[in-house]
Amino acid sequence: MLMSNDLRCADCDYTEIDAIYERNDGPPVCPDCGTERTPDWSTGRAPAISGHGPGSFAPRDMGVFGVCETKEDYTRVENMIKTRFPGHSVQVENDTASDKRNRSNDARHRLWSERKKVGLDARQVSERNIEKKRTKGIKNAKVLNNKPAPAMK
Repeated sequence: MLMSNDLRCADCDYTEIDAIYERNDGPPVCPDCGTERTPDWSTGRAPAISGHGPGSFAPRDMGVFGVCETKEDYTRVENMIKTRFPGHSVQVENDTASDKRNRSNDARHRLWSERKKVGLDARQVSERNIEKKRTKGIKNAKVLNNKPAPAMK
């Protein structure tokens, strides 16, 4: 199993951030002096906090940049925005449950308004759906009836 930690050498103070190594093998030796290194928490980032480990990042919609599924995608987009617009910062606003509920209610209301505009009420929509299912069922039955029976051995 792979581990990811910040590692520091006790002799020469060489620090490697997010070093990946096999848990069974232990941390690799220092590339500068060859002595053992130990996990270092002085950077303020411990495992499983802020981007360490699977499932630690919630996908975010970044508008024209698309949805960032991983922390690396988010950091890449954030850096791209910072280079294009120097002196500006990226602030992500999280949705609350009431925001999501309001968007859902607005979408339902728009759908109701569109149906009302063309003269459809809930009963007519229900009848249309039933008719579509009935005709689809008839077509499927015809296809099944037209298939030849499997040969018996």
